[in-house]
Amino acid sequence: MWTLNLARVLQAIGGAAILPASLSLVLPLFPESRRTSAVGLWSAAGPLAAGIAPGLSALLLGTVGWRFLYFVSAPVAVLMFVVAWRLLTELPPPEVKHRLDVTGAAAGTIGLAALVIAIMQGARVWGWTSPVTLVVMAVGAGAFA
Repeated sequence: MWTLNLARVLQAIGGAAILPASLSLVLPLFPESRRTSAVGLWSAAGPLAAGIAPGLSALLLGTVGWRFLYFVSAPVAVLMFVVAWRLLTELPPPEVKHRLDVTGAAAGTIGLAALVIAIMQGARVWGWTSPVTLVVMAVGAGAFA
Protein backbone atom coordinates (compact mmCIF):
# COMPACT_ATOMS: atom_id res chain seq x y z
CA MET A 1 0.00 0.00 0.00
CA TRP A 2 2.89 2.40 0.82
CA THR A 3 4.42 1.85 -2.61
CA LEU A 4 1.15 2.58 -4.36
CA ASN A 5 0.58 5.75 -2.33
CA LEU A 6 4.16 6.94 -2.88
CA ALA A 7 3.85 6.29 -6.62
CA ARG A 8 0.63 8.31 -6.69
CA VAL A 9 2.30 11.21 -4.87
CA LEU A 10 5.21 11.15 -7.34
CA GLN A 11 2.72 11.08 -10.21
CA ALA A 12 0.97 14.15 -8.81
CA ILE A 13 4.27 16.01 -8.41
CA GLY A 14 5.22 15.18 -11.99
CA GLY A 15 1.83 16.31 -13.27
CA ALA A 16 2.10 19.56 -11.35
CA ALA A 17 5.52 20.20 -12.89
CA ILE A 18 4.42 19.36 -16.42
CA LEU A 19 1.35 21.62 -16.51
CA PRO A 20 3.04 25.05 -16.53
CA ALA A 21 5.90 23.74 -18.67
CA SER A 22 3.44 22.59 -21.33
CA LEU A 23 1.97 26.07 -21.68
CA SER A 24 5.42 27.57 -22.02
CA LEU A 25 6.07 25.11 -24.85
CA VAL A 26 2.79 25.90 -26.61
CA LEU A 27 2.95 29.70 -26.65
CA PRO A 28 6.07 30.21 -28.80
CA LEU A 29 4.68 27.92 -31.50
CA PHE A 30 1.85 30.30 -32.36
CA PRO A 31 1.93 33.85 -33.68
CA GLU A 32 0.49 36.47 -31.34
CA SER A 33 -2.70 36.66 -33.39
CA ARG A 34 -3.47 32.98 -32.70
CA ARG A 35 -2.20 32.63 -29.13
CA THR A 36 -5.63 33.22 -27.63
CA SER A 37 -7.00 30.25 -29.56
CA ALA A 38 -3.97 28.14 -28.63
CA VAL A 39 -4.35 28.90 -24.92
CA GLY A 40 -8.09 28.18 -25.19
CA LEU A 41 -7.43 24.76 -26.70
CA TRP A 42 -4.68 24.09 -24.18
CA SER A 43 -7.03 25.08 -21.35
CA ALA A 44 -9.81 22.86 -22.67
CA ALA A 45 -7.60 19.76 -22.88
CA GLY A 46 -7.42 19.20 -19.10
CA PRO A 47 -11.13 19.41 -18.34
CA LEU A 48 -11.92 17.36 -21.44
CA ALA A 49 -9.55 14.62 -20.29
CA ALA A 50 -10.94 14.85 -16.75
CA GLY A 51 -14.42 14.37 -18.17
CA ILE A 52 -13.54 11.44 -20.41
CA ALA A 53 -11.07 9.52 -18.22
CA PRO A 54 -13.41 8.41 -15.39
CA GLY A 55 -16.03 7.04 -17.77
CA LEU A 56 -13.47 5.31 -19.96
CA SER A 57 -11.74 3.90 -16.87
CA ALA A 58 -15.04 2.60 -15.53
CA LEU A 59 -15.77 0.95 -18.87
CA LEU A 60 -12.36 -0.73 -18.92
CA LEU A 61 -12.67 -1.76 -15.26
CA GLY A 62 -16.03 -3.36 -15.94
CA THR A 63 -14.96 -5.21 -19.06
CA VAL A 64 -11.29 -6.18 -18.76
CA GLY A 65 -10.35 -5.56 -15.11
CA TRP A 66 -8.20 -3.12 -13.16
CA ARG A 67 -4.83 -4.53 -14.23
CA PHE A 68 -5.48 -3.52 -17.82
CA LEU A 69 -5.69 0.16 -16.82
CA TYR A 70 -1.96 0.16 -16.13
CA PHE A 71 -1.25 -0.93 -19.71
CA VAL A 72 -3.38 1.76 -21.36
CA SER A 73 -1.11 4.75 -20.68
CA ALA A 74 2.06 3.28 -22.22
CA PRO A 75 0.75 2.99 -25.82
CA VAL A 76 -0.83 6.44 -25.56
CA ALA A 77 2.47 7.89 -24.34
CA VAL A 78 4.39 6.19 -27.16
CA LEU A 79 1.89 7.48 -29.72
CA MET A 80 2.16 11.04 -28.36
CA PHE A 81 5.96 10.79 -28.40
CA VAL A 82 5.99 9.69 -32.05
CA VAL A 83 3.51 12.39 -33.09
CA ALA A 84 5.47 15.06 -31.22
CA TRP A 85 8.76 13.83 -32.68
CA ARG A 86 7.39 14.14 -36.22
CA LEU A 87 5.40 17.38 -35.89
CA LEU A 88 7.23 19.58 -33.39
CA THR A 89 10.37 21.47 -34.23
CA GLU A 90 12.93 22.90 -31.86
CA LEU A 91 12.85 26.66 -31.60
CA PRO A 92 15.94 28.79 -31.17
CA PRO A 93 16.31 30.41 -27.76
CA PRO A 94 14.75 33.86 -27.50
CA GLU A 95 17.11 36.75 -28.16
CA VAL A 96 15.65 39.03 -25.52
CA LYS A 97 16.18 37.86 -21.97
CA HIS A 98 13.48 38.84 -19.53
CA ARG A 99 14.19 38.89 -15.83
CA LEU A 100 11.80 37.29 -13.40
CA ASP A 101 9.72 39.84 -11.51
CA VAL A 102 10.44 38.40 -8.06
CA THR A 103 8.62 41.21 -6.27
CA GLY A 104 5.52 40.77 -8.43
CA ALA A 105 5.57 36.99 -8.06
CA ALA A 106 5.91 37.26 -4.28
CA ALA A 107 3.16 39.88 -4.05
CA GLY A 108 0.83 37.78 -6.21
CA THR A 109 1.50 34.69 -4.12
CA ILE A 110 0.94 36.56 -0.86
CA GLY A 111 -2.21 38.22 -2.22
CA LEU A 112 -3.72 34.98 -3.44
CA ALA A 113 -2.84 33.10 -0.25
CA ALA A 114 -4.23 35.86 1.96
CA LEU A 115 -7.52 36.05 0.08
CA VAL A 116 -7.96 32.27 0.05
CA ILE A 117 -7.23 32.10 3.79
CA ALA A 118 -9.65 34.97 4.48
CA ILE A 119 -12.41 33.29 2.48
CA MET A 120 -11.86 29.84 3.99
CA GLN A 121 -11.43 30.94 7.60
CA GLY A 122 -13.88 33.84 7.40
CA ALA A 123 -16.67 31.51 6.38
CA ARG A 124 -16.03 28.82 9.00
CA VAL A 125 -13.83 29.98 11.85
CA TRP A 126 -13.30 33.72 12.25
CA GLY A 127 -16.55 35.12 10.83
CA TRP A 128 -16.84 37.66 8.01
CA THR A 129 -16.75 40.74 10.25
CA SER A 130 -13.90 39.52 12.44
CA PRO A 131 -10.91 41.90 12.61
CA VAL A 132 -8.61 39.01 11.66
CA THR A 133 -10.60 38.29 8.50
CA LEU A 134 -10.67 41.95 7.54
CA VAL A 135 -6.92 42.38 8.11
CA VAL A 136 -6.07 39.27 6.07
CA MET A 137 -8.36 40.49 3.25
CA ALA A 138 -6.69 43.91 3.38
CA VAL A 139 -3.25 42.29 3.20
CA GLY A 140 -4.39 40.27 0.16
CA ALA A 141 -5.88 43.31 -1.57
CA GLY A 142 -2.78 45.37 -0.77
CA ALA A 143 -0.46 42.70 -2.15
CA PHE A 144 -2.47 42.59 -5.39
CA ALA A 145 -2.39 46.37 -5.66
